[in-house]
Amino acid sequence: MKNCKRIFSFLLIFYSLNLFSQKTADVFPLQDVKEGAVAKGFTVIKGEDIFEFEAEIIGVQKIGSSDTDYIICKLKGKPFEDCGVVAAMSGSPLFLGGKFLGAIAIGWFFAKEPLCAATPAEKMVELYDKSSSGNIALSPKKPATFENFLSKINCSEENPKSFLAPLEEQNITLSQGEGQTFLKEAEISPGGMIGVQLISGDLNLTAYGTVSSTKGNKFLAFGHPFLGLGEVDFPVVKAKVSTIMPSFAFSFKMSSSQEEIGRMILDTPYGIVCEKGVKSNTIPIEILFTNSKDEKFEKKVNIVRFPELSKMLFFLTVSQILDNLEENRTSSHIALESSQFDFENGTKLEIKKQIFGGDEPSLQLSSFLSEIFELLSSNQFEKPKIKSVKLVIHSSNGKSDGNLIQIKSLKDKVPKGDKIEIEGIFQPYQKGFSRFSFSLPSKELPSQKIKIVVGDNISLYKRLVKSLEIVPSSFETLLSVLRKIPEGGFLYASAFTDEESYLLGSNRIYNLPLTLKNVVPSAVNSNSKSSEKLLGELIPVMESGYFSSELELTVEIKEREEQ
Repeated sequence: MKNCKRIFSFLLIFYSLNLFSQKTADVFPLQDVKEGAVAKGFTVIKGEDIFEFEAEIIGVQKIGSSDTDYIICKLKGKPFEDCGVVAAMSGSPLFLGGKFLGAIAIGWFFAKEPLCAATPAEKMVELYDKSSSGNIALSPKKPATFENFLSKINCSEENPKSFLAPLEEQNITLSQGEGQTFLKEAEISPGGMIGVQLISGDLNLTAYGTVSSTKGNKFLAFGHPFLGLGEVDFPVVKAKVSTIMPSFAFSFKMSSSQEEIGRMILDTPYGIVCEKGVKSNTIPIEILFTNSKDEKFEKKVNIVRFPELSKMLFFLTVSQILDNLEENRTSSHIALESSQFDFENGTKLEIKKQIFGGDEPSLQLSSFLSEIFELLSSNQFEKPKIKSVKLVIHSSNGKSDGNLIQIKSLKDKVPKGDKIEIEGIFQPYQKGFSRFSFSLPSKELPSQKIKIVVGDNISLYKRLVKSLEIVPSSFETLLSVLRKIPEGGFLYASAFTDEESYLLGSNRIYNLPLTLKNVVPSAVNSNSKSSEKLLGELIPVMESGYFSSELELTVEIKEREEQ
């Protein structure tokens, strides 16, 4: 169905209140639908008032590869003769002989006449009794692994903007909102406008459509899948229409959100099922931001909980708020002063201060945080739910990108017990060369060739965790390893030795005998193998600002000759 469009609209939003009377009706049998019959339809054209229109039945047929028989209709009168079928009419109910016939669900781009397809009411009303999504079957999301996390953080090969692609394909746009609202009681009627919110608060992302049917505290809308997600828990809000924007391609309702009235609980092939008066369990995110002009902002946003969406929505929230509030996006660097993740069991995770620069510092920061968010919310361990996230961010004028130029050892061979003396050259952004020196004790180091590695905090952190003797095997140990991420903005150094190791369960084993390498399953798994061992801790050498690189050299530790 390349040239057809599910008729709901994605826009971003503000809030208010209005009440509607409720309509109920019996179902008109699909087998009794006749060509030429004229149905009555209901939708919102302006404001929140429900507008009545006529729809002539053209016939009943399948569309594309779908097994569903749709009711093909031609809308009559204004505004449809001028604008055609309008996006956000999805779910607009049709009645024939006083009975519920179906809900408008599909229109066609560049159509010369206002033709649409309606999902039969018989298919839709069955959803009231379903506790699951029926024939929508989602593949379970693979757990986020710590190894995958390490491969993505601070990775210059991956463009963080790739997170935007799934939403851009749906023509979803972002705008600023007016803060959060509280759940209020409201009546809804078939033909009334609603919105399903993925992001709410000071930044909003909402899909607009129309109520098709109501029954008790439940109601149906859209007449087609939202995103095909099955069982969900997404906020639903009332909505109103400012005007219809005519378009040769596909006209749409310019809509805005009002108060939250309930939650969406099922996303099915024949529409969405919503529950009135029940508040959705979303994730609150608070961002305290100071821009390069020293202007302070506090932004509060909620995102939905869903494995396939939450990481992307978290990324969009952080990156968009930073871009909205910082004018000098490409000539500044950003400090993540603090980031705190609170969990429902009372556990907390705080990440040390991080510095981001380069051409897109806000995207780097957003990508870094979203990878941590995914690891915390979708890992393979038993885990508590994220209760809230609080971020403190500061943007400063001028790039702080530096470059590590050179490191060298004063001696290639160091007697055991003497200090390893290292000198280096670092070039801060747009400044002259800066020389530095430091020393490492050799008393506890093995008498052999070792590597001295100097670099930024993330590069050395990746090497550190790959040689940890105990790897994350529970949610608690995962948090402890994340707490080891060093503070950004410093040059770090440490010593490593080339030593092959393998994971056996949650323990890293060095010097595994050759005979065991062929029989231990993890020994043949390249993901469980490490080629080096950390000797000691990471040592901060100097304050550096933002940079992303590492250098290494080899030094031989020799036993002292007896006098």
